[in-house]
Amino acid sequence: MAHLSTSSMGDVFHTVLHYGSHSNTVATCNDGSVDHVSCFSNFRVNTSSSVTEPSTPDSDCTKVQSPFTTTSPQLEVPYKSSYQQPLSDEARTKRQEELFDSIIDDKLDTIPVRLIDTMASEKAMKAAVDAFFEYAMFSHRWSTTVDDEPTYDHIKDEESIYDPKAPSGINKLQQFCEVSRKNQFRWAWSDTCCIDKTNNVELQESVMSMFSWYRSSSVTIVYLSDVTDEQSFRNSVWFTRGWTLQELIAPRLVWFFKKDWTPYVDSKQNHKEDPQVVKIISEITSIDRTVLNQFVPGLRDVGSDEVKKRMSWLASRRTTKIEDMAYCMMGIFGVHMPVMYGERKNAFLFRNSSG
Repeated sequence: MAHLSTSSMGDVFHTVLHYGSHSNTVATCNDGSVDHVSCFSNFRVNTSSSVTEPSTPDSDCTKVQSPFTTTSPQLEVPYKSSYQQPLSDEARTKRQEELFDSIIDDKLDTIPVRLIDTMASEKAMKAAVDAFFEYAMFSHRWSTTVDDEPTYDHIKDEESIYDPKAPSGINKLQQFCEVSRKNQFRWAWSDTCCIDKTNNVELQESVMSMFSWYRSSSVTIVYLSDVTDEQSFRNSVWFTRGWTLQELIAPRLVWFFKKDWTPYVDSKQNHKEDPQVVKIISEITSIDRTVLNQFVPGLRDVGSDEVKKRMSWLASRRTTKIEDMAYCMMGIFGVHMPVMYGERKNAFLFRNSSG
């Protein structure tokens, strides 16, 4: 009879809780082996309030955080004085781990020594974890005034993503989170506020991982702030930006939303599979219809003609920083390079030498 001892159960929770916020999330399996369950890093926007019920999110307590760093207000460690210096990230993580340890140990003391594992298999356990970590990615055209966009610093100390009133771009982020929440996605990610751009290591990792994050998303929600009908869809500035190229071809499921946040196609189907939408996108971008849904990144078995074709997709696009014209193609070509803003056109030379 398959069973999970109390101590093994503790190992599962300890392992997941301690390592869940790192780039590799691991879980201890019944046989004692370690299973790499998922690969998430950096911060995501939590579009609900409870860590225990992902299927019924609550919009009242949304935080920018790694999923496993959610803490309950009733369980916060009280201050010991009227004033306390802000905790460093390391100290905060240590305190949260100690809190998790205490909660888990208290729970394990009150349950039987052995319990039957009704999930029956590691595969079922992995499916449950994967379902919990489904997340929505945001794709949009940044405001021409960068200061209008909410950053990590704007969001990091907020109790709810729906509370801030500034900067002006916060409404766009809140609408994205609301759409995600209504579609049962607890976790959401936006490039404006889910990257600490003052941290060069985090910024570099995020830029290099961007394609794979969009690829692994459950859905990518594209907001077209200048679209009201088919003609404006064809002329949308979203199709002229460098970074939105990978945000178009990397995701498996895409939903387009118009200026008023209504779906461009009145359906929850994959908008990239809608015949009329695909036809228009192909005409706008010169990307073959099959590529939009079956694109394979990397350079394996890719000839020079295919390389030229991929580069042609970028020809009519622009980025604010010249280096990003190179960096936004890393995932498409499956190459990695140091992200060094300030090198300008040398970014292209480095990429060519790496390819």
